[in-house]
Amino acid sequence: MGGLRRMMAIVSGLAMLPFLAILLTIALASLFGCEVNEGGPQACMVFGADWGGFLSGLLTFGWLGLVTIPFLMGIFIIWLSIEAFVWWRIRRKARRETADEAA
Repeated sequence: MGGLRRMMAIVSGLAMLPFLAILLTIALASLFGCEVNEGGPQACMVFGADWGGFLSGLLTFGWLGLVTIPFLMGIFIIWLSIEAFVWWRIRRKARRETADEAA
């Protein structure tokens, strides 16, 4: 079961990447005093280079969350079903062993 839980953690992390990209964009734009919107790149000069295109692309990457979050929800439902089934099997086996010992 440890491998399944590790895989779920990795899939969850990948599904959350678009939202982390949005948070990173907001943090960088606030730090550098830039304005970022989805309409297109705005000029954002940082250390002599224009980061406007990069920040705009990073912000737009957040729209991928519209695909990854439903995918994550489906995977999560499957994972919960597997965990519930395994829990049920373990519990059933323990009850049988208890019943056999009592008989």
